[in-house]
Amino acid sequence: MPAPLTKRRTPKARTQAGATAVEFAMVLGLLLTLVLGVMDLGRWLAAAASLHEAARTGARLAVVCDLDDPQVSSRALARLVGLNALAQAPAMTISREPAGCTTATCERLRVALSGAAMQGAMPWWGSGLPLPTAQVELPRESLASRIDGRNNPQCL
Repeated sequence: MPAPLTKRRTPKARTQAGATAVEFAMVLGLLLTLVLGVMDLGRWLAAAASLHEAARTGARLAVVCDLDDPQVSSRALARLVGLNALAQAPAMTISREPAGCTTATCERLRVALSGAAMQGAMPWWGSGLPLPTAQVELPRESLASRIDGRNNPQCL
């Protein structure tokens, strides 16, 4: 009967015993950074889309509600999904063409949301990732919250 084979450790195998753990630790840092970066990119794209949707809603409300309705801004900003993830809230500006026009003379309205920044998951983003300005321009419509004595439901 042959003698059983025994596994013997060579001196080289003993010196490499902790190398796997060290390599894993080095790769884990890189992998974690990559995963957090991809996560931040997805959140940034979602926040930019939400910002544009809020600008679109603001423009729609601005052209169908009273010209100087103070509620347009708050209703449009309420459309921002994940507003708590923003490091800096956007500022809404409504400009009219021609400048200084009235309900009868306005031709177009432009709504812009600017200055927003999203708080990133990675600590080195600092004050946040800036979001692009969302700008929507629409031709005038009613510019009145009441039409033929009835309230416009979008302006309530």
